[in-house]
Order: sequence, then structure tokens, then C-alpha cells
Amino acid sequence: PLGENGWDFRSSEGQAPPTLNVEYTLGAHEPNEPFSGVVSPTVETAALPGTFDAGDVADDPAIWIDKNDPTRSLIIGTDKDPKQGRLYAFDLQGKVINTTSFGEFNNVDLRYGFNLGGQLVDLVGATNRGTNSIDFFALDPVTRELNPVGSVPTGLSNIYGFTMGHTADGKY
Repeated sequence: PLGENGWDFRSSEGQAPPTLNVEYTLGAHEPNEPFSGVVSPTVETAALPGTFDAGDVADDPAIWIDKNDPTRSLIIGTDKDPKQGRLYAFDLQGKVINTTSFGEFNNVDLRYGFNLGGQLVDLVGATNRGTNSIDFFALDPVTRELNPVGSVPTGLSNIYGFTMGHTADGKY
């Protein structure tokens, strides 16, 4: 059975690739029966070189869709390693395309068409637990590089959890 939010994640304790079951409905009206499907992995991202004693340091992806050529889309994920963490950008075959400078990044999100100094950019933001800040990067759609554009101190002692959004009138 699916969880309360319609998501169910199953794994065989590392013996088989995990399966994500998603239940959702489309349109303005509820259909007679909800659609339920299984999404199985077909590729895997490259392993990260982390030193984190807890094991796997890869976490929390955000998906950037290249609107001109969806095959050039990226998976942006965090490396939570406190010694050499960073953001990684993977192509759809799981190959590392780009990384950022070091940071103890924990959560990542992105927004398309953010007005940054009069220029519309696809903005990537990530919590940095090493500095308790939110670090921002402009994603160059041509090179697919993550270019640092700023950092905002939060005043928190242990930043955790992050998402970006915008209102219907375009405020971020």
C-alpha cells in the first residue's frame, strides 16, 4: 500500500535497486480510480568520492529540465561529506558533468527564470551546514555549469531542510 502522501519507497536492503511507486491523479476532477505505476531505475549516478564515516553521502536531488533539449537535463545532488562535500550535476546517464566548490551541502532546490540583477537565470540553492548559510548558483543552460552567485547567512546553528518557491504574482 502507498503511504499517506501517495509515495512508497521499497528496497531489498541493497540486494536490488529500490523501486519507487507513485500514485497520482491528473486533471481537475478525480477519476474513478487513481493511476498507480512503478518507476524502476535504468541508470545510476556515479559513486561519490566521499570520506563520510556514515557511508553514502549522496542525497537530495533536484532535477533541472532543459526546455530546449530535454536529453541535456541534469540531476543536481548534494554530497553531504563534511570534509569534501559539494554539489554535483549529473547528466541523464549518471555521468558527473559539473561540481561546485567545497561546502557541506545538505538540501538543494532550483527555480527557473529567477531575476538576478536584471538577468533571468535558472537558480540553484543549497543549504550549507558548514557555514549555516544558503548558497546560490546560476545554472548556465549552454555549458550546464553551476556558477556561484551568492550566499545568505541564516543565523541558524544547524541549518536543515530547504525548498524554494514563488507566489502566483512571481515573487520568490
